[in-house]
Amino acid sequence: MPQQPAPQQGSPFQRAPLQAVPQAPAAGMSQPPAEQELGEGAVLGLLCEHGHANPPDAARCRRCGGQLQGQARIMQRPVMAVLRVTDGQEVEIDRSVLIGRSPQASKVSRDELPKLLTVVSPSTDISRTHLQVSPDGWEVVAIDLHSTNGTLLIRPGQPEPEPLTPGEAVRIFPGCVLDLGDGVSIHVDHPA
Repeated sequence: MPQQPAPQQGSPFQRAPLQAVPQAPAAGMSQPPAEQELGEGAVLGLLCEHGHANPPDAARCRRCGGQLQGQARIMQRPVMAVLRVTDGQEVEIDRSVLIGRSPQASKVSRDELPKLLTVVSPSTDISRTHLQVSPDGWEVVAIDLHSTNGTLLIRPGQPEPEPLTPGEAVRIFPGCVLDLGDGVSIHVDHPA
């Protein structure tokens, strides 16, 4: 180790030798990739013996319960959930979805184009672009886009609906229901 210069006379700082601090990689990984290496639609994950994608910290497959194999690697994000609208429409959550009576995407790059889900609102209680549902890592979040009449979230086992705070991402999962008003509800379900 090279010699450290002596501190300057009257300096309040004392130099201490630098020591490397070992960082333990996450289970099943040799080294975690830098966050910037994950491109749009990519996640760090593990595969089970049937090829189902799973979070890197999962103990068993989230889909079939099987053993997870190998080291975590960067992979295309799988379908995280399915949205089922009361009118019969279904949309898979593998990228952002904008929901409203006439949804529009603005200020997004070509690589980040969201899906658009149009719902009928006879009384126009639902805003043009009312709600966004997006994957966030291995979770799914809902954001009320400052809609006129708001969005209610009904979580499984909780009888009281919770109004979403406009602009705030809230984690949703299978079993949740998003009530947009005007008779339109969206059920969050497991992917096929």
